[in-house]
Amino acid sequence: MLLRWSFVVPLFVLRLAVHGQTTAVLTGRVVDGTSSLGLAGAVVEVVIGDTVLNATSDSLGHFLMTGTPTGISSVRASVVGYSAAQVNDVWLRSGKPEHVELLLERDGRQLPAATVRLAKVWLADRHGLSVEKSLRYPATFFDPARLASTYPGVAATNDQANHFSVRGNGPNSNTWLLEGVEIVSPNHTGNAGTPSDQPTFSGGGTVILSAQMLGNSRLLTGSMPVQYGNALGGIMDMRLRNGASDRSRFTAQAGLIGIDLSTEGPFAKGKRASYLVNYRYSTLGLLSTMGVDLGDEVITFQDLAFNISTPLGKRGALSVFGMAGVSSNNFDALTDTAEWEYDKDDRTIDYAARMGAVGMSLTLSVGPRAHWRTSAAWSEGTQERMESITNTSGNFATIDKISLRQRKLSLLSVLRGQLVGSRSAFGYTVGINAMGRTIDRIGFNFVQENFGVLLRPFAELQYAIGERLTVTGGAAYAHFSFNNAHAENPGLR
Repeated sequence: MLLRWSFVVPLFVLRLAVHGQTTAVLTGRVVDGTSSLGLAGAVVEVVIGDTVLNATSDSLGHFLMTGTPTGISSVRASVVGYSAAQVNDVWLRSGKPEHVELLLERDGRQLPAATVRLAKVWLADRHGLSVEKSLRYPATFFDPARLASTYPGVAATNDQANHFSVRGNGPNSNTWLLEGVEIVSPNHTGNAGTPSDQPTFSGGGTVILSAQMLGNSRLLTGSMPVQYGNALGGIMDMRLRNGASDRSRFTAQAGLIGIDLSTEGPFAKGKRASYLVNYRYSTLGLLSTMGVDLGDEVITFQDLAFNISTPLGKRGALSVFGMAGVSSNNFDALTDTAEWEYDKDDRTIDYAARMGAVGMSLTLSVGPRAHWRTSAAWSEGTQERMESITNTSGNFATIDKISLRQRKLSLLSVLRGQLVGSRSAFGYTVGINAMGRTIDRIGFNFVQENFGVLLRPFAELQYAIGERLTVTGGAAYAHFSFNNAHAENPGLR
């Protein structure tokens, strides 16, 4: 699909807030990275230039900071017995609270109570994809997949869509995750950037999820933990943020991508259960509806997403999430043969796509040294393409129609903890990843249906050597029922 955005669209942003604030609100939680229990008494610091603002976590690990200056800041947390943690590029905005979660790992060394050191971790193969970066980096259109191409070893395969290549592998070698479980391609107009607008399962014009919904996602490009698999290229692990827990808020935003509306807040005053709902409608579709001439190609999309999160007492949390989107791309053949420049100029192509996913995630603490997380999701994507071809005399010649449908039912269950008798040097991760996948391809003269189940148990052991070095070894076994194939995947990092 050739995205013809050669026209200029006025870009404006409208923020709806109760007060015209020049300061921001920061909320979050400091938790034990092993047991997922909240850490009481942790010192939380917001670093703004040479100024440091402080807060202390409560008995459940929650903290609240009001009156913090707006802008891009770093947030770090520390407590005796744990290595400090830091989150960079936190975008503090007026009228909308920012929520961060800081995971602290136990420090096996005996440190004096007054000594707290900040441990910085640099991993060349794990890249954070924050909302702030998608808004700050040019030509990303608030899309984490386009943001991925700014990292080493990752390249965009074309400038008309968000398909990307990791270490030279094609876009089909990448895997998309939502809250840790594999889903179908979550992109509008999956035919974008392909010859003659052919549908694909590897990308599209833009990710269905709005930047208003995304939390701190990440891109993995190599040396992956054993819980990740089914990808020769990269893994796009998208995470949703929780809604505001203090009061209800509404946001309206308009730009080149679309009209963006969101609402969030607590279900009840004083409770931490929250909701976040977002809706988008494409600017191009709106202009087309208003009668604006966009040339020979009309592109439109709309999507809806939600995330409901509720704590389960002191030892767990439950979230229910979902997303759905529809998109279309209609290209009219050029009637003047002298204007034909591309292979599709003599064709009329009607393309339509639908995608939906729904899932839930449960996190529970298992004693003081372990936590268990289980996530499950169902997703489906359907693409239909009809093509009419004319000959040089302008007469109707032939017609082609194809329908692609993909469905996935995925489950990830992981137990992570520390070995009994060890302060922090030895940690373990065990679990299983299961996915059922169906691909249907239907044309005029053929019907192809493929179904297979992928089972992948895994185990991993970590050993901390000092403060800055951790050795990790693990193994996974994969079995695919479609062709009865299996593979062993040892790993050392």
